Amino acid sequence: MPRIGITGHSNLTDATEKMVHESLRNLLLKHSPGELVGVTCLARGADQLFAQVVLDIGGSLEVILPAADYRTKIKPDNLPRYEALLAAAESVHVMPFDNSRRESYMAASEHMLSTVDEIIAVWDGGPSGGLGGTADVSIVRTEPRSPSAGRLAPWGNSCISQTGKHPNATAILSLSGRRCARLSTVRSHELIPGRTFGLAFDHGDDFFEALAAFCTAHNVRQGYIPMFLAGFAEAEIVGTCDKLVDPGAPVWSKVHLTNVEALGCGTLGYDPETDRVLPHIHTSLGLKERSAVGHTSHLLSARVQFLVEMLLVEIATPTMLRTREPALYDVPLLRFGS
Repeated sequence: MPRIGITGHSNLTDATEKMVHESLRNLLLKHSPGELVGVTCLARGADQLFAQVVLDIGGSLEVILPAADYRTKIKPDNLPRYEALLAAAESVHVMPFDNSRRESYMAASEHMLSTVDEIIAVWDGGPSGGLGGTADVSIVRTEPRSPSAGRLAPWGNSCISQTGKHPNATAILSLSGRRCARLSTVRSHELIPGRTFGLAFDHGDDFFEALAAFCTAHNVRQGYIPMFLAGFAEAEIVGTCDKLVDPGAPVWSKVHLTNVEALGCGTLGYDPETDRVLPHIHTSLGLKERSAVGHTSHLLSARVQFLVEMLLVEIATPTMLRTREPALYDVPLLRFGS
């Protein structure tokens, strides 16, 4: 019977709460609900989100309170939610402290760590505001049900934090035994596939024009291309031979190649304003006249030489959009609609 604990930030924004809730649910659904035991100190934010998800999927809840007066530390607007979750717990353990303070918070977290098989940390990678904070719990490693303890470095720069007075966690860390694995809270949506097509392009075709013509003729608006193989008489890909002024910025220049063999994949987004499909294709190309020396990048244009053989899977729902992100150099990012 898996016993899973939680530690995490309490000052989550509404948008972050929704994202963390979805990620916790996806993570916990990997366990059999009837056997899952969630262990929490029931603090505001990540702890209470975790507790609600455990109950929603049919797991059982155990609560560890830091001190006898912990209820007095709960903000009035959060009290109804706290009391409802506390009432739903199968067991409640109160630490031997009369007053809630940093030492009692850390003691409660250490007690939780000693009783669980895995701990999930919703953490921005930054230091704690005081003893017993998320970072303090996240860097303590306790072998399951073992008195021995060690130290584990925090994930650090791999965690993502939002700017502002109170950084909010946008990453979930799973610390289990001796391993620390980051489970990214990526944009996601269950895909409902539609039709599946096999395509064979003709010699001399413009790659993107032929693909657009096919999508129009068969009313394909969105989908993905798991694989295609091709010969291109010429192709343009993203790249440069110049020194990059800003290595973190996208490269908008292009490299022209001729007489190449290619293997690639991609996605098809939809632009409702122009009513057209927006392909996003990445490919590896080998220059036949140079011992098949390789190039890999974003495909911008290509003219077919002999053949293109492609597998294309239509997505019925959701809508797959590709919209520009102003905060990220205006790069078009894949997003999922209703």
